[in-house]
Amino acid sequence: MRPAAILGEAWSSALASRAFSILFGGLAGAVVLAVVLLTAQVQAQRESVRVAFEREQFRTVVLVDNQDKGVLPPEMPSRVSSLSTVTRAWSSSEAFEVSNGSLAEGARASAHMLEADWSRLPITLTSGRLPNGPDEAVVDDGSAAALGIDSTGGWVHDDLGRAWSVVGSFVPDHERAPRSVLVPWSGTTPPRSVTVVAGSAADVDATVSSAAGLADVTGPTDLTVERSTDAAAIGGDVRSTVEAWAVVIVATVMGAGVLVLGLLSLLMVHSRRQEFGRRRALGAGRGAIVGLVVAQGVLVIALGAVAGAAAGSAVGWALWAQLVDPSLLAALVVATVALAVSAQVPSAVLAGLRDPVRVLRTA
Repeated sequence: MRPAAILGEAWSSALASRAFSILFGGLAGAVVLAVVLLTAQVQAQRESVRVAFEREQFRTVVLVDNQDKGVLPPEMPSRVSSLSTVTRAWSSSEAFEVSNGSLAEGARASAHMLEADWSRLPITLTSGRLPNGPDEAVVDDGSAAALGIDSTGGWVHDDLGRAWSVVGSFVPDHERAPRSVLVPWSGTTPPRSVTVVAGSAADVDATVSSAAGLADVTGPTDLTVERSTDAAAIGGDVRSTVEAWAVVIVATVMGAGVLVLGLLSLLMVHSRRQEFGRRRALGAGRGAIVGLVVAQGVLVIALGAVAGAAAGSAVGWALWAQLVDPSLLAALVVATVALAVSAQVPSAVLAGLRDPVRVLRTA
């Protein structure tokens, strides 16, 4: 039989065997639907992991002058701010203690001098305003409570007699943001540390290298870099784990689907043994019978796989706002059809090898 004739016969057979066609197409569609949904969910999970590790706290790097050699000049923040991979930077003095100037004896809190564009610091005011001069300060809410300073303000002083009016309180935006008592920079003492925020997690390594190169270091021990070194690695491990489990699930679903399709094909061939026997008796060759069974499977399974891919794409977008790449969908449909049809080959060969005389005699 010619290929066109085989396809026509296969389509007629598929329509005549509606129950098997629905089972074949439905199972193929369900397999593709499950894989597409899993792929969309993995994409959504990967995106959520990427977003989580793009948070500023993971993009923040601190360069510390751990030898107090003055390797971080006062203009260091402006130097690193000129880098294209840096979104903001500030320098900080070594910590010193301050106490509430209105109390003769009371709790003490840590304080830092900052050289920064205060409006760009990763802090959120809860009361008051930012400092406008060297004699003003802001306090994080925890330190304010410890010092006994409320939202109406107050003043703090250190053991050297320096004093600052508290003009506002704040909360840090993340765990690597400035905290405690913050006062504007004064004096010519080099900063103890410079904090740099990279534009993206992928820029952190380049930012560390470039920023360290702008410091006045004379040896490898002059500068310590504090960063979330494991952020990128953890993010990669999470994504790899998600993808590995997805591969296992996809393989399991595909394998189970192919196995069931193979068994259904055997059942279909057995139930139609009289039909195939008559075709052989009327002159149809073994190859024509094999081609008829396989062609019927290709037509029905392909339609089911395409429908499953379309349904999976729609549901994936509705649930996770994720669209699976069309080329991946096409590859999935082709792979499903190829695997499913390969599972039908044994039963198709069995149908072609049956002795027509014996089949018709036992009908």
